[in-house]
Amino acid sequence: YKVEDEDLIISLWEIEGKEHLVLIVATERMVGMRSKLLDSKDIPNDPQFFIDLMRTHYLVSNARYDIDGNGNLGVSASAPVEALNYDSFRTWFIALLQTIEQFWKDIAPKYGL
Repeated sequence: YKVEDEDLIISLWEIEGKEHLVLIVATERMVGMRSKLLDSKDIPNDPQFFIDLMRTHYLVSNARYDIDGNGNLGVSASAPVEALNYDSFRTWFIALLQTIEQFWKDIAPKYGL
């Protein structure tokens, strides 16, 4: 869905049985996309959880886990507008969706999420 009068596109996906809104924002220089994974209150208080997230960074180069200003865990990707074309945008977008899927398949079950 394109949000009127804003450079924002909202895309809804079901991944591993959970709904994820993917927000895509464009500026003059960058295109960014993000989806929330967990509310701050649901993030495990276990250092190993964050180690598992960081290990994923080693394997996935086009998307990353992040914490927003409210402490919620998310996954995001961004690219300079100059580098974008159909194929590169598709690569970043699919990487974001695959990172969400990997979280629910490989990381979340270890922590009862």
